[in-house]
Amino acid sequence: MADIKLGLIGCGGIVGMLHLPVYMGQPEVEIVGLADPNADAIKVAKEPHDSLADVPEYANHRDLLDKSGANAVLISSPHAFHSQQMIDSLDAGCNVQTEKPAGASPADVEAAIAKRDATGKIVLVSYNRRFIPVYQGIVKALRDGKIGSVHGVSLTHTENWFERNRTTWRTVKKMAGGGFIMDTGAHTLDFIHHAIGKDPALVSARLDRMGSEVDVAAAVSFQFQDGPIGSVFTTGLGPAVAGYLWEDISFFGDKGAIMLRSVGPEAFMNPTVFWNDFESGETTVEANPDGITDDYFPGPGTNFVNAVMGRPTAEYATLEDALRVHKFVDAIYRSADAGGDEVTVF
Repeated sequence: MADIKLGLIGCGGIVGMLHLPVYMGQPEVEIVGLADPNADAIKVAKEPHDSLADVPEYANHRDLLDKSGANAVLISSPHAFHSQQMIDSLDAGCNVQTEKPAGASPADVEAAIAKRDATGKIVLVSYNRRFIPVYQGIVKALRDGKIGSVHGVSLTHTENWFERNRTTWRTVKKMAGGGFIMDTGAHTLDFIHHAIGKDPALVSARLDRMGSEVDVAAAVSFQFQDGPIGSVFTTGLGPAVAGYLWEDISFFGDKGAIMLRSVGPEAFMNPTVFWNDFESGETTVEANPDGITDDYFPGPGTNFVNAVMGRPTAEYATLEDALRVHKFVDAIYRSADAGGDEVTVF
């Protein structure tokens, strides 16, 4: 009998594409229920997997928690539902893996933190760059002082998000909470927080909603607490490189610089890392021709299972990590609403 009886809350496309193949390949896991108000979404998620044919289906997450016997859940619903579904799941005795973001506001995440602390359960937030060796290597290099004291960060993250989501819940504010910088862009915001190990203190930002309810493009300048200054540009109406993304992340220190460039010539990101040593003047180029999909897809689920089973894990994103991103995004929105005025992150 499987140790982890997993219920799926929300059965959109990411569940069938990413999560189910990972979990169904782990012997400790049994899928005991799928919940979604859209029965067709459950049907689509199940179709490639004959073994799921008889797994119970539920129209809402509370029925799944009450009836399925789940002791763990994966939450992949619209953002605005994440916090309450986490709280209900923790109350039901479940460990939780949630898709990012962990809610629609900092207050949502703080409520989930309080419930997690009260129940003593595990919550993993699916910021999947945490599990990719290329990204892990950059974090280690920064922590080891390979480029010295970091004084600057630059991030550009683009993809054709808006074209894919003009008519989906992701561009409806009450469902999504925010736009591109809160949705897909938050992966890179978590990464720079994780890599620098500090929280932003001051933010100035401008947004372009392009006629939508939510941000599509954002230009941000910021300063970390007692640390680097930085800039972020994100756009969900960017180059459709192989239908996916185009991304640069750079860190500048007093001994060198690191840049990660991803331009996805195949199905997904295919990053190249550039290392520059100021003393020698040499630049080393490390290409990753096989891409990162082998690490990207299984990382969150595999590490969630390891955490629940008490095995070693990679340094996964906690709710506290998610809260840092949420506070940053909240400051971005407050600054943009104030015409770009500098605001304090709190």
